[in-house]
Amino acid sequence: MRISLDLDDTLIFKTVEGPVDDSLPPLKRSYIEEKLRAGTRELMQALAQRGHEIWIYSNSYRGKSELLRWFQECGLPVTDVVNQQLHELKRSELGTQISGPIKFPPWFDIDVHIDDSVEIEADGRQHGFKVIRVDPDDADWVATVLAAMDAIERAR
Repeated sequence: MRISLDLDDTLIFKTVEGPVDDSLPPLKRSYIEEKLRAGTRELMQALAQRGHEIWIYSNSYRGKSELLRWFQECGLPVTDVVNQQLHELKRSELGTQISGPIKFPPWFDIDVHIDDSVEIEADGRQHGFKVIRVDPDDADWVATVLAAMDAIERAR
């Protein structure tokens, strides 16, 4: 399966604080260094070992090549990135002028999206795509995601 992960407040803490993985290099931006949430390496490796293809799907305007390079530097198996520019381009190509949903993983053949947003979770229910919601405060978030993936894999 192709699985995507959100960045802000899922893999990178933005509005809340939490444990980060100091063993991985940060994404250095002109005004800030962003660090990956503790457990990111464990989760991505577990998903890759199960044979899943890992993507990033974010509403941010961070550059696709910048993100791919960063995940490569971290030794993490990210295949591709959908940022806000690519999301808007796909919406335009399809002639979809509606304001929502904020993300639409099926446009990119993504089977499951992992995100902290309650709104994205609701969009998934409304528009028929799978979302695993991760609370930024969930200290055991990796186990939460892997348990949800177990259920999805069993249902296939």
